[in-house]
Amino acid sequence: MNSAFEGIPEPLCGQKAMLYVPENDQDYDVVYLQTASGANLAYSFSEDEGWKPVKTARLSTEVKRLAETIEPHLSTAGVSGPGVGY
Repeated sequence: MNSAFEGIPEPLCGQKAMLYVPENDQDYDVVYLQTASGANLAYSFSEDEGWKPVKTARLSTEVKRLAETIEPHLSTAGVSGPGVGY
């Protein structure tokens, strides 16, 4: 990620991240992002607030499986624990 991701905290710039629709999302107006260090953030298309930290990753089984294939540590980083508290 880089500074083009508006609102991303500076310490997260330069990290790899996975962007996805959260599990059980019925409105499709938000995307989630999980960084290699385990930070979980959400971006709502209906709000103009940029990226906000969230406590849970809300990864679907399919996204977890894909993440393990691409980058093994992304699928387990921060999944059950709290998000980053900025």
